[in-house]
Amino acid sequence: MRDQIQHSRHRVPRSLRGKRKRRPSKRTILILAVTIVLVAALILQFAGRGRLFYYKFKSIIQVDRGQETEDIYQAFSDSLKARIGETLAGIGIWQELVSDEKPLKKGIGRIIVQVPDDLPLVVCNLELSRLAKRLGGEVSRAVEYPGKDKVVLQMAKQGRVTEEVVLVKNRQLGRKIGTIALIVDDFGGDIQLARRFCELNPQLTFSVLPYLRYSRQVAELAFRSGHEVMLHLPMEPQDASKNNPGKGAILVRQSPSEIRTLIRNALADVPHAKGVNNHMGSKATENRRVMETVLKEIKKRDLFFVDSMTSSRSVGYSTAKKVKVRCGRRDVFIDYQDAQRSIIEARLLELSRLAAEQQEAIGIGHIRENSLKALEEMLPRLQKRGFKLVSASKIVE
Repeated sequence: MRDQIQHSRHRVPRSLRGKRKRRPSKRTILILAVTIVLVAALILQFAGRGRLFYYKFKSIIQVDRGQETEDIYQAFSDSLKARIGETLAGIGIWQELVSDEKPLKKGIGRIIVQVPDDLPLVVCNLELSRLAKRLGGEVSRAVEYPGKDKVVLQMAKQGRVTEEVVLVKNRQLGRKIGTIALIVDDFGGDIQLARRFCELNPQLTFSVLPYLRYSRQVAELAFRSGHEVMLHLPMEPQDASKNNPGKGAILVRQSPSEIRTLIRNALADVPHAKGVNNHMGSKATENRRVMETVLKEIKKRDLFFVDSMTSSRSVGYSTAKKVKVRCGRRDVFIDYQDAQRSIIEARLLELSRLAAEQQEAIGIGHIRENSLKALEEMLPRLQKRGFKLVSASKIVE
């Protein structure tokens, strides 16, 4: 019994034991003290000094937002200045006619544009309005001065004017433009691609190779779509082993009677042909005897001739002049094998530059996908600049 009493005195059951009190750790005390100090400091700040901290923070936010807005206006202004020259060049206004002037007031730039006499001011207005829209802005105001041949455009971003563009008609100037004839070669092998080309401007001229699967069909298709048709006459190149001119080619070794027969047969396979240009022929076009025979046969049929200039030593053009055949010669090849679209577009611009200098120019391309896409993009642009596109028969002499 004593042992049991002694045991119960020293071992109290768990259910009857009290919980031990734990002292807070030093870390907890430190966090609590820092929190109290911060809360007290904030209370004193707001109560004693009129919420100074709040207003300082608010002013910082306002400055940042204001700077961001200024950056937006500046970006619009910079983009406008960078693109306006290209836009105006697209309608025939060259860079020398565009100049930055001293701003009228702070934050608003001023650009003076001399507009050639043959370009309506409304066209310039429309193109600049489209440019502003593409850049995320607008023409907020346009003021016309009829007696002074002047229009003032205010270019704005989010309602704020950043630039003033002054269009002034110059009656002493004309646009640098000219006439372009563009011949597309090698039709006859791809009917589907030919159909897509036939949807292009009807002033393009299509030159069809004879004896291909779709030669006659394409010639008929081109004629019905309003495009001028030419015979793309195969002629002997310098290295026929590497460059096959195809069936019915005119060769240097052939007699005049053989050459005449080949031309008649080729024309019979390409209906509606109004003219002829050479396919390959870097060897044949250097031979005066061959070219005299070819051109005399062309003359009999009242056709014109365009020298594709596949050889710099070609006598085709000079011989045509001699035998009094209406003729022309290629100025620019707009494409080569596998030429990229950007290269073709650059060559079309080069063709337009030559047309402006010479008053007229002849370009030759080929029935290829990249050439089609480049023409779809560039032909409207060239016409907008004032260049006139004509069929080949209209440019030969």
